[in-house]
Amino acid sequence: DTYYTERKPTHLSFLEIGAYKGLWALALAEFCKQKGITFEYATVTYMEQDPNNNPLYGVQEYYKTIGASFTLVNSPSQNPAALEQLPQTKYNIVFIDGDHRYEMVKEDIEIYRPLATDMLLFHDIRPIFTDASCGVYQAIEEAEITLDEQIIVDGQWMGIGIHYV
Repeated sequence: DTYYTERKPTHLSFLEIGAYKGLWALALAEFCKQKGITFEYATVTYMEQDPNNNPLYGVQEYYKTIGASFTLVNSPSQNPAALEQLPQTKYNIVFIDGDHRYEMVKEDIEIYRPLATDMLLFHDIRPIFTDASCGVYQAIEEAEITLDEQIIVDGQWMGIGIHYV
């Protein structure tokens, strides 16, 4: 909402790396409908990685019914060919929420950071399990990205990191 209040966009483009069940796509659609903003959503998500992610296809169908742009690139995010399948080369908001291991987050940052024009978001910036999730914050720090805001859930667990470009 702060982003909307300060910038007053009439159109938003949102790229999500590693969508799960389309929850962020639904949130984007609802927010933009309430504010009267046109929007488009794209995701690079490897669907074969998790059979529980099939609801994402339902969200894709929902976008069709409301006449909004929804692009699903079914690929591992580190695959260079995934970039070629995206409909745009720049997005207002890029949300990195793919594989949380350090090396994978590091690659996602290198590949997708240049696509963000306004905001770069990260999910699970604080560890839930010391072996899997701690790579996110480490990769952010190593990339010398300053988180302008951190929204932490339940004390020190999970959370969203926001970097304004």
